[in-house]
Amino acid sequence: MGITRTRRNQLIWQVAALATQSYSDVAIAEHLGINRDTVARYRRATQPDQEDRPIPHGTPGGYTHHGCRCDPCTAANRENCRRTRAARKETP
Repeated sequence: MGITRTRRNQLIWQVAALATQSYSDVAIAEHLGINRDTVARYRRATQPDQEDRPIPHGTPGGYTHHGCRCDPCTAANRENCRRTRAARKETP
């Protein structure tokens, strides 16, 4: 049988409190006696959505993950593709 809703909510807020103190998921899991995957899920439940965060301009991630096509993101993605192709050519 699973845990009660009240206990689950307590764990979620304990995870959030420890995460804000820079504890790792593994350390939180050991402290609370739960699985680290559960800690990660609970931590994500209390974090703001990805859309609330600013797009990291001038990075390949801004281009590929956020769909940004500004000049700095396009240039960063182009350079990343060049490095990836060069690395593939060097690998036997």
